[in-house]
Amino acid sequence: LNWMNMNMKYWIKQRTALNHRELAKLINWSPSSFHQWLNGKRPIPEEKAKLLADVLSKYGFKGQY
Repeated sequence: LNWMNMNMKYWIKQRTALNHRELAKLINWSPSSFHQWLNGKRPIPEEKAKLLADVLSKYGFKGQY
């Protein structure tokens, strides 16, 4: 799980065109919590991580939860 979270963070940060606020909205998570997770200040709940992996797969992310 942890390597997957690191993978997603790296993948998102490499794609500056992705709107972080919009990604947070798509997984029903507050933008501030999403931002804190992205910057290593809080963990991502497993359910949100699964939803995020699913959303990111539509943009070409290859990881699976």
